[in-house]
Amino acid sequence: MQLLGICAENELSIDNKETHRAFILLARQLFNPSNKAKVVVCFCQGETVGGIFKAMTDLQLTRKGYMLIGSDGWADRTDILGPVIDEISGERYSSAAAQGGLSIRIRSKSLPEFNEYFMNLTPQKNTWNPWFKAFWEQKFDCSLNASVHSSKKQCADDLTLRSSTFEQDNKLGLLNTSIYTVALALHKVHSIVCGEGFVGVCDGFLPIDGDMLRSEILKTRFYDSNGDLMYFDKNGDPPGSYEILNYQHITLEDGTLAYTYKVIGWWRSGEVWIDPSNVQWPVTPITKVNENDTEEEILNYNTLATSRCSEPCALGEIKVVKQRSKACCWICKTCLPNERVIASDQCEKCPLGYKPTENRTECTKIEPIYPHWSRPLPLLSIILASLGVLLTMFGLSVFLIYRNTSIVKASTRELMYVMLLGMLFAHASNFVVIWKPVVIGCLLSRVFPGLAFSMLYGALATKTNRIARILEGSKRIYLKKQRFLSLTAQMVITALINLVEVTVVVVMLLLEPPGPELRFFNSFTMARLICNTTRNGTVIPLAIGMILIVVCTCYAIKTRNLPHNFNEAKFIGFTMYTTCVLWLAILPIYLGGYETEFALSMAVSLSATIAFLILFIPKIYIMLLHPEKNSRSAFVTAKDIRCHIGVLQANISPKHKNGPRTRESNTATDLTSLEMEQGVPKKQENSRKIGFFKRNVRPAKFKKPPLKREITPFDDAASQNSIQVPLSEPKTRVTSRLVKQIWLSKNPASPKDKHDAFTQTRWSLLPSVNAGDATIAESEDDYSSDFHLDSPF
Repeated sequence: MQLLGICAENELSIDNKETHRAFILLARQLFNPSNKAKVVVCFCQGETVGGIFKAMTDLQLTRKGYMLIGSDGWADRTDILGPVIDEISGERYSSAAAQGGLSIRIRSKSLPEFNEYFMNLTPQKNTWNPWFKAFWEQKFDCSLNASVHSSKKQCADDLTLRSSTFEQDNKLGLLNTSIYTVALALHKVHSIVCGEGFVGVCDGFLPIDGDMLRSEILKTRFYDSNGDLMYFDKNGDPPGSYEILNYQHITLEDGTLAYTYKVIGWWRSGEVWIDPSNVQWPVTPITKVNENDTEEEILNYNTLATSRCSEPCALGEIKVVKQRSKACCWICKTCLPNERVIASDQCEKCPLGYKPTENRTECTKIEPIYPHWSRPLPLLSIILASLGVLLTMFGLSVFLIYRNTSIVKASTRELMYVMLLGMLFAHASNFVVIWKPVVIGCLLSRVFPGLAFSMLYGALATKTNRIARILEGSKRIYLKKQRFLSLTAQMVITALINLVEVTVVVVMLLLEPPGPELRFFNSFTMARLICNTTRNGTVIPLAIGMILIVVCTCYAIKTRNLPHNFNEAKFIGFTMYTTCVLWLAILPIYLGGYETEFALSMAVSLSATIAFLILFIPKIYIMLLHPEKNSRSAFVTAKDIRCHIGVLQANISPKHKNGPRTRESNTATDLTSLEMEQGVPKKQENSRKIGFFKRNVRPAKFKKPPLKREITPFDDAASQNSIQVPLSEPKTRVTSRLVKQIWLSKNPASPKDKHDAFTQTRWSLLPSVNAGDATIAESEDDYSSDFHLDSPF
């Protein structure tokens, strides 16, 4: 069996003369529930098959799905199934155990002529057969020569074989063929030795030469009574011809149940044929489909019997035999995704760029995938980017139309334009990502995100830095003007930040030239056409933007306690907090490596959208829907104004040599003048009187006494009190302490004013572009609209 590639879970043997107890032990070994085998092949005599069936019946192993396949020793014998227990159906003791079993029977055609010949034989006619008389006496249980002392009766003269039951043996046809074969061989030997046409036995014929007879037998070729060609192969074997029988429990035409053998196929000279529709397989333990099924209906539901040590392997799997002695027992091993199956036990890798077909037997070329707008994620990216571009263009248009209004000027419009341009670059990065990867597209995908961040957050960091510096300066009196607070300085700082970003991007492009490449994944069975951007090529240009986000966030936290007048600082804080949360959510997706290019571009676009919604929408709302708030007077709503006067410096303008010259002072002169022009509320409760200084200097040729500076309270137009402060020529230094002493001498403070002056400790700085060294502190009360430090106030 091993040579034929057949394995068995158990191989046992038993003598046909063994006791019933031995067959019981054998059955327990064969039909152990732990065994996977359900089919038993028995190369044995009929008595051995009968012993196994009887043991199965006694152990109640019938209808458990077990199946027995017997050799021609079983064939179509019914006597081995035990005694008859039902005369009508022909059921025997072991019929249920044998139901569904298969056996083979040598194919032999019945000989009707022999039946006629045999029926006419009698002891008187058949005198040449010495065994015929014994057969006759056994058949009829009588004696041909009975004596007085014999226990058997004398056989009657009218006895014939026709009066008894006779069934021709199924091997009789083979016997007839064998005799005919030997006869033809003897005739051939006779013709060779005696010559053709010689009648009788010639000299030299006897004794017969056995080698010559065997040689002629092997040469014999003729058609037997079955119509099959009779011959011998090189091994001296005749062609095999067998019928395959199935022991079935069937319903006869009259409706009764019966057990019988049924021919379901044949085997001839190595060819086999079976009609599966005629096979009745053993009944399995679960037989009822419905509760009302009868036994006859249950038998129609049987299924194919299976007996496997291992189940067949699926597509893409190979067999790994556990034991060489058992070729049918294996484990299934899955080939790698990029391997094809070239044999039942061998895998082979496909070349790079190829993958196995669906049946895993061939290799086919991989079609690379790349971003396309028809896919859900790119489509969502395009929609969000398009909306972002439209919003940004709308905001830019509004800011250009209202560029000369107070709210735009107060927002440092030049920096706002830079931020809007950065937002356009941020949204444009989404469109670059969905292109089929080419050199120019890969280049832009590495330039746009970093440049967008540097423009957006570089300008925002410049603004927040200026706010923080001025807030820090509000806690002290500066004798000199703080540096880098002008518009030009802010634009230069923003440009330098972007220059650093551009430099980093250019260096990375030189180190890692952009271009498309195929990147294989899913065990080399799929390929994606992407840009050859490494993690460093993406992260390093964005690092500057990340640093700027951190800087803006820190400044937003630092300036969070500004009075509510300066609510743009709060908007900047909201923007940065939301941006940080967004990037904390996007970071795991990006580091996870799935759709990184879309995650990055959408994060950049969403960052720009957040900044636009929080920083620009409130201003656009005022400009379009509440234009009455878009005025300079709307920004000056504080109840308390304090002035700390630093160095008063009279500078003679060289532009007017012949006419009157005005002495320009870096004080709060212009600020307080503008406050009166814009209508500072009068007679406000708890207001503190303060004056503004204005001095005109006549030409130097007039000799005048030293000028006196008039301090007029702007918050009380009816007040006639004034203070004359003498100023020396060309320069007079007036300290804040002197002004305070003069003021208090004319306006003694009440106890309530002293308490208010003592408790008011938090100040906010509001420098003017033209304010010079003056430092004006505003209270935290009642700023009803946006106010930015770039305002003239």
